[in-house]
Amino acid sequence: MKIIASLAYYLPGRKSGGTIRNLSGMVSRMGQDFQFRIITSDVNFLDDLNHHEVKMNDWNEIEQTPVYYCSPHFLSFHQIQRILNRESYDVLYLNSFFSWVFTIKPLLLRRMGFIPDTPVVLAPRGELSPGALAIKSFKKRLFILLSKFMGLHHQIFWQASSEYEAEEIRKIFGKSQTVYVAPDLSPRDFDPAFISERASAKEEGRLKIVYLSRVSEKNNLAGALQLLKGVKGQIEFDIWGPLEDHLYWEKCRQIMAELPAFIQVTYKGSVHPTQVKLVLSQYDLFFLPAQGESSGRVVLEALSAGCPVLISDQTPWRNLIDSQIGWDIPLSQPEQFISALQECIGRDSSTQKIWSGKAAQWGWQTSQDEIIIEQNQQLFHMAYRAQKEKARKKYFLIGPMPPPVLGQSVAFQLLCQAFVDRKIPHKIMDISWVDSSKRDGSFSVSRLLSLFPSFFSALSLLKKKRQVVYLTIGQSWNSFLRDFIFIFLAWLGQHRLILHLHGGNYKHFFSSQPPLKRKWIRWTLSKASQIVILGESLRDMFDFIGDSQNRIVVVPNGLPIKKERLPVHPKQLPEQGKPFRILYLSNLIETKGYLDVLAAVRLLKEKSVDVQCHFCGQFMISSDSTRYASPAEAEQDFIRRIKEYGLEKEVKWTGPVDDEEKEKELNEGHFFILPTNYINEGQPLAIIEALAYGCVVISTNYRAIGDMLVHSSSGVFVRYGSPLDIAEAVMRFTEARSLYKEMSQNAMEHYRSHFTREAHLDAMLQVITGTGFRKEG
Repeated sequence: MKIIASLAYYLPGRKSGGTIRNLSGMVSRMGQDFQFRIITSDVNFLDDLNHHEVKMNDWNEIEQTPVYYCSPHFLSFHQIQRILNRESYDVLYLNSFFSWVFTIKPLLLRRMGFIPDTPVVLAPRGELSPGALAIKSFKKRLFILLSKFMGLHHQIFWQASSEYEAEEIRKIFGKSQTVYVAPDLSPRDFDPAFISERASAKEEGRLKIVYLSRVSEKNNLAGALQLLKGVKGQIEFDIWGPLEDHLYWEKCRQIMAELPAFIQVTYKGSVHPTQVKLVLSQYDLFFLPAQGESSGRVVLEALSAGCPVLISDQTPWRNLIDSQIGWDIPLSQPEQFISALQECIGRDSSTQKIWSGKAAQWGWQTSQDEIIIEQNQQLFHMAYRAQKEKARKKYFLIGPMPPPVLGQSVAFQLLCQAFVDRKIPHKIMDISWVDSSKRDGSFSVSRLLSLFPSFFSALSLLKKKRQVVYLTIGQSWNSFLRDFIFIFLAWLGQHRLILHLHGGNYKHFFSSQPPLKRKWIRWTLSKASQIVILGESLRDMFDFIGDSQNRIVVVPNGLPIKKERLPVHPKQLPEQGKPFRILYLSNLIETKGYLDVLAAVRLLKEKSVDVQCHFCGQFMISSDSTRYASPAEAEQDFIRRIKEYGLEKEVKWTGPVDDEEKEKELNEGHFFILPTNYINEGQPLAIIEALAYGCVVISTNYRAIGDMLVHSSSGVFVRYGSPLDIAEAVMRFTEARSLYKEMSQNAMEHYRSHFTREAHLDAMLQVITGTGFRKEG
């Protein structure tokens, strides 16, 4: 396998420290199985002088590895593009997150399609830790925000040196990211026979401390010096490492001047990598309270040299005290650092020798672990296999993922999971919007920016020909403009296009537009091979398209929640003296009728009917809302009405619920009520859930709901805006309890016959793939 590694500094440079040693260790220990080629700058870290011993802007053999050294004028977009296009490689390996030339430029070129779309492995090297991000925080977080909008890190593979770093990556970029833990490899210069004898010279009351790393804010030398002020005893503190930030060094010098006379601080300069362990072996303690570090490579070197360590909890090395090799302490606990320093000062030579020996043994075993080599090999194999799989992708799935939790987003997530479960090659483009405080279908800058990654991804439709594109479409002008981009690109790419409408308002939306817009909409939708709708009653929605009935495919929704076992016995109403349980399970949108449900509960209480009503959902404002200007206003009015109606004991609003809470509500509920007239309504998934759990459904005969319920058999229809109809429908069963049980049974059978998860997914996969897919087993 051929790997191009990109990083700012490499051998024969030495001053950059960990990153150089990490990559050189990987090359030396994996070079027999992988062909590495390295692109880097022609200067040493913190130097303006180039490496005179190498050829600039050309390939060199460095330790049997081809290395390309770029001079400053060879670091432009064009030159980076030229180098990466000229070489053949299977994986692009980036060794920094914020490197403008050696990481960001290649990612931008890849995103715009100017270099091959090979798999990318990115090792952020601790740059995403909280401590590292706190330095120049505004610039770094602004770049992260922009990179998300651009989808710069879309479908890359992240290398984390530990589970801690993996969690930091997922926290910033989301749990959907592919993060693989592969600790950094050491070069082959570790010697198992090397055990420090320096410990025998340790004197009680004295301590020789070493700081060996770049002098930078990230590595927190100033913090180390400040902590020394709190200890008592004779201390020699030696500083080794290049001066990365001279202003920061001046700050450190000021702190040195404030230290008491019994603490001697000396700056020793840089150390050659081949001498690092020898230097470290001469000290009693390695001290590095870093604010952010990926591998803590120098920590491992210190331990291998028999030097116990005192570090922050920002490296992969944790719980060191349990092994008697050092301490890893949060930076927020300075008193713990001081206590550890004082303990080291008080040690005698015998105790120090025990800790030194354990440190050397632990460091050697860790650095030579064959599992680490296998993890690094697996990292590149995984990326390469994913690219092979990607090369045969055939289906592009474009739609919104939750959040927000809407019928359309839940259904799209369900479909995407089916492609994953059944191992059908596909690519997902998420077009979800995140600003739920806005009216649905309205424009906002945040919504537009959130779509940028998907628009960039959609450009790949122009490269691939005659495949299949599936797109969920909206029912507003802004949604149409978004959909048009994807449809137009699919048409240019000569793909088979399948549109899916999770609503019932498209005909009204189309007819409300002026003539030129209607012509545009008609032309755009005519590019679809098929249009999926939710029910037979919605067949006339697309009559404005020529040959529409031959394009229409009816696929009812299916149960969105995945349950191995659902209730098999019908429900019964509770005995006298126990309340009926009413459930409203949907977003609280004005036109979905939740206020009518609340008013119906008031009527039932006035008629001495014992009820409990739970509202589960998020307040939202739709395009047809007229009463409220914001979700907060709607929520305040709802709470006010509960108090005004005297329903504090009868009504409970829980907000959005997770799957476990939803299952509990559906199991305990007797009546599911959704008296909707919502403009974008289609076939509510919540009604399917209620049928599956045997709830008697009370709803309006609106849009495709009429295809879901049989009046007086599996549900009851009421008029929109009539709380009295709802109250009378519930009261009807107080005198006919056996009828309730019969309708509960009918509801469950109606679900099994028409709306199971498996039937829905089989039908959708047949439409999209042209063949039937059933899950094995």
